[in-house]
Amino acid sequence: MFERVVAFTRTQNARANAPNRLGNFAGGGNQGKPYVNELEQIKTNHPAENVLIEDLDNLIAKHSPQARTYSFTLQNLIDNLGNDVFLRTIQPFERTTASALESKLTSIGRSGMLDWNATNRTDYLPIDDLLVGGRLSVLDVSETDDKSRNIAIAYVLQSLFNRVIEFDVDENMSNQIPRPKIMVVLEEVHTFVSRSSVSKMRAVLDNLQLISRRGRKRWMSLAIVSQQPGHVPDELFELANTRFIHQLKSASNLAPVKQTTGGVHEALWSTMPSLGPGQCLLTGAVFKNPLFVNMRPAKTRRLLTN
Repeated sequence: MFERVVAFTRTQNARANAPNRLGNFAGGGNQGKPYVNELEQIKTNHPAENVLIEDLDNLIAKHSPQARTYSFTLQNLIDNLGNDVFLRTIQPFERTTASALESKLTSIGRSGMLDWNATNRTDYLPIDDLLVGGRLSVLDVSETDDKSRNIAIAYVLQSLFNRVIEFDVDENMSNQIPRPKIMVVLEEVHTFVSRSSVSKMRAVLDNLQLISRRGRKRWMSLAIVSQQPGHVPDELFELANTRFIHQLKSASNLAPVKQTTGGVHEALWSTMPSLGPGQCLLTGAVFKNPLFVNMRPAKTRRLLTN
């Protein structure tokens, strides 16, 4: 039903010159196909099939329009689900499904995260303003519900990754500011992506997996922080190649870390409950053996004010 109302809405609101997913590559010779020379370079430099497939995908994404190409909003979908013209295109027994979908979309609208009448005057989050070298941006989603949190985090992650694909490091973005190296830190990740809520946060997990696989070589890194790893879903453990493991006294928190961290002797795990402040066990593919590390205190002095 959702696909049908989207198709109906697109038809109703169609724009004659709306760009498609792959953009417009029409024209003679390489002038109309800016990707041709780059394609030949990719074939030469990356003979391995798996790397070639990834870079071809990146090439398509780079020369595809990343701006919003949809000519409708959530409000349009809600309105059309009650539209007599649309209702005549479905079977009488399907009207109950259309009504249920309308209620669900209205519930999503009330989250305030998507375009509908109540948010017409709400500005979009300026993603490019977050991408300034040396700047720390904090997005607090602790007081939102799972549905709103999923939409907000997925939007931010996808928008950041789109900029990484579209612009190289130090290349000027559309606002004429050089694109910096990016590090995304998910603080207390178990509070919004936990084992109990993993099914509701699928969009966030998909974006995190995408960033982990393809973001690193484009200077977009990912850090996941949690004081209760026992609540962290397995999908997130798989993304952590380097781990800083601080004091863990609870067996329920230590168990999933042990199960997903290889190359650590059992004797080392027995010392985890007794680690002091700033001490941690450091493991990763770049280290031949696990290391015990003493973290130095932060040099900066911050005033915590309202």
